[in-house]
Amino acid sequence: MLKTFSCQIVALILLVSLVLFSGCTGGPETANNSAPASPRELNEKNTPQVNEKPEELGMLIKVPFVPAEVVFVEQPAVAEPGRSPGPNDKKLRAVILYEKEDAEMLAAEAAKLAEPTAVEIDADTWFPAELVSQSELTEGQKLRGKAYPADMLFQAPYLAGTLVRIDETNYFVVEMFTR
Repeated sequence: MLKTFSCQIVALILLVSLVLFSGCTGGPETANNSAPASPRELNEKNTPQVNEKPEELGMLIKVPFVPAEVVFVEQPAVAEPGRSPGPNDKKLRAVILYEKEDAEMLAAEAAKLAEPTAVEIDADTWFPAELVSQSELTEGQKLRGKAYPADMLFQAPYLAGTLVRIDETNYFVVEMFTR
């Protein structure tokens, strides 16, 4: 009787072990059961590749004067009001900081092309901290500035876009498109 009881306990332990470990086989039914991506991982995948090299920006567009700081992103263009991009179209968004004298000269040169217009633009999370902070002080978290034609910056393939000088700063936000 003791022998039968011991066999039943061993059989029960084996059965429980089999049930517990059957989900760990790594078979096709469990291969896709990976943990969902965290919000941080998803954000990192969707965050554009930020570049801070002025010489690389200078290969994409004309950069007048020597900038004190540059940060930019090049990515596929997306549909925007009045604009439907093709599959190979790109968008370039750059923030360029100049010394005060150079900023004044650039604004003066741009104003020769057309009278500047007051605009509000979105600040991206990769913008310099000063601009992100400034945007957080306004309703709608926008940056206010003066928009100019960006013709003096055009260089193939970027042949359309705007140049915005952010109010009360020496920062310019450049937005260019390949068509």
